[in-house]
Amino acid sequence: MKLNCECVRDVLLELEYLLTCEENNGCFNFNTVSISKLIENLSDKYESTDIFYTVFMLNEGKYIEAKFVNANSMVVRCEIISITHEGHIFLDSLRPKKVWEQLKEIMPFAASAATIANTALNLSSSFMGLI
Repeated sequence: MKLNCECVRDVLLELEYLLTCEENNGCFNFNTVSISKLIENLSDKYESTDIFYTVFMLNEGKYIEAKFVNANSMVVRCEIISITHEGHIFLDSLRPKKVWEQLKEIMPFAASAATIANTALNLSSSFMGLI
């Protein structure tokens, strides 16, 4: 299955928006996001299988922390817990429009989130050197 780099960026941006932390009487709680909520929010742009695969690969690459519940060799539930520190660094490297446009030209057939991340970080660093 091919990893869609547009979907990678959109999933991370959506998770950044949806994942929240709440305080209640001095105690803190991180709210999780279900895969169904993520699919619901991005279904106008991507197939559910593309969104799920992106979440799976981002978790495998340690850009997000997610919990998968399996039954009968199938994933029956997925909760995204957080974007990791590495995931935030990756997402921040994708924010500049110039970096994103360059990345889309360079990575049309990216095979992994790590490949996209390394390219984005390198591009972002090279653009920062020009400022």
